Amino acid sequence: MTGLITFNTLKHYLPAIKALIAENQLTDSDHLRSALLPLGASQMDIYTGALDIEQIVDEVERWLRANGLSDQPAFAAWLTRQNGYGAVTLSDGSCWVLRLSLPPAFVHLHPGRYSPHTFRAKANQLKTAIAALIISRQQNQPISLPEVNNVRTQILGLSPIKALTDHGEIRKLLSLLTA
Repeated sequence: MTGLITFNTLKHYLPAIKALIAENQLTDSDHLRSALLPLGASQMDIYTGALDIEQIVDEVERWLRANGLSDQPAFAAWLTRQNGYGAVTLSDGSCWVLRLSLPPAFVHLHPGRYSPHTFRAKANQLKTAIAALIISRQQNQPISLPEVNNVRTQILGLSPIKALTDHGEIRKLLSLLTA
């Protein structure tokens, strides 16, 4: 990223999530748990569109410059007038939210809620899907309910589920992450 923008790709960019799974480098529970920690515990919107990270950042930076918001004081003042956040629509129609970031960058960027080319996910379901996929690939076995529950209880500290069919969001995430 540039000096202006903070963008958590693991939390908001589908290709980055898929790359983490494909790398298959998280070989123990502690590393896997640590890698998934930035996903937090609430909900997030994940961009699935065609723009790559550089295009997203470039379009946002151009918008900031065109609107006189490419320095921290101007951006912070604008956000104050906007009740703490602003939005920009990119060339593919996706909407992105701009907030104040911690230094050294000053723009925190994430997809807008229910924006085109995004889906909304709960953090614990996303963590479950990512960890289950990584482990199933390491063991060269299909994902099963016992493996999902092992991930949830032993790695993520979550409660087990009764059936994958009861958790449509986990199944949907597994499908999106393997597509």
